[in-house]
Amino acid sequence: EAKSFYARAIELQPNNHHYHCNLGIAYFSTGKFRQAQTCFEKAVELNPTSTIAHYSLGMAHTYQGKIDQGIQCYRRVLELDPKDTSALNALYRDLQETCSWKELDDLGMRLDASTDELIDSGKPTSETPFASIRRSEDPERNLKVAQSWSEHFISHNPTTTREGRFENALSSQRPLRIGYISGCFGDNPVAHLVRRLFEVHNRELFHCTMYSYDPHEASPYFQKLKAQSDAFRSFNEIDDAKAAKLITEDKIDILVDLMGHARDNRLAICSFRPAPVQVTYLGFPGSVGSSMFDYVFTDERLTPPECASHYSEKFAYLPHCYQINDNSLEIAPDIVDRQNEGLPADGFIFCSFNRAYKI
Repeated sequence: EAKSFYARAIELQPNNHHYHCNLGIAYFSTGKFRQAQTCFEKAVELNPTSTIAHYSLGMAHTYQGKIDQGIQCYRRVLELDPKDTSALNALYRDLQETCSWKELDDLGMRLDASTDELIDSGKPTSETPFASIRRSEDPERNLKVAQSWSEHFISHNPTTTREGRFENALSSQRPLRIGYISGCFGDNPVAHLVRRLFEVHNRELFHCTMYSYDPHEASPYFQKLKAQSDAFRSFNEIDDAKAAKLITEDKIDILVDLMGHARDNRLAICSFRPAPVQVTYLGFPGSVGSSMFDYVFTDERLTPPECASHYSEKFAYLPHCYQINDNSLEIAPDIVDRQNEGLPADGFIFCSFNRAYKI
């Protein structure tokens, strides 16, 4: 709906760069990055000194995989405003992505200074919790960034009544009700890992409900998980407060969030505390930084006991490895020949099958 209004505004004032930029943001929000790029380019043409237009154009490039063009845009923002923390974050991220590591120490110090200033003023940091753990080895800083974002969620939620919320006391007359909530049940790394998670629950003891706000519900990964679950609800057309109310009405005993501070999360649902016990797991390898979660499912290698002070959640240690995998997958029958891959005949081959920023 916003697109039509911005388009009408542009008809009335075709030289207003704000309207072109806002129309681009509307396109960007629905994943139409090429159309967004065109709008941002027009905004930059109309106002070459607009930092938001240059930054937005950079994001449109980045999301289309044109990282070098995105980097140029972020550099232009920082020429106009050296303290623009959004551009600092984006530049750091994309330099990591292209393995351009020489500037990262300097950019990291600038980001730390900006982050400290925002935390001291009680504002959410421009750097996301996910960006923080991918660039900083300081667990105390990681926790503070996560806390600033979680506190923002909670402070913006309307007050909700707790009267009668936890009437779903444990009962030997029914299985324990577990709800799993995520926006990543489609073709996504988390979905690849949890492909048998619901299936292997003991149905005499547990009842599994799948709560989804994943926009890719047609994905085969999504459909397989849906078929394994005992109950399913889609929250795509439901706001956070209504979603939390439905979880409470379903009498969920333990709510397991599979997102944490990963992109496109809806932690605000969990901030209503719709279940008596809430756990975060798998999607975000750090603390959410909030009392909304009682536990984090983890293991002693990911989070040794001495890390406990840097987590707001209690550690619920799994016996071997925190990261579940589909144990029904077969190893491919193809034999990989070193010579055909241009590799030496001897020696250990180190591989990282990740995006480059994880090196």
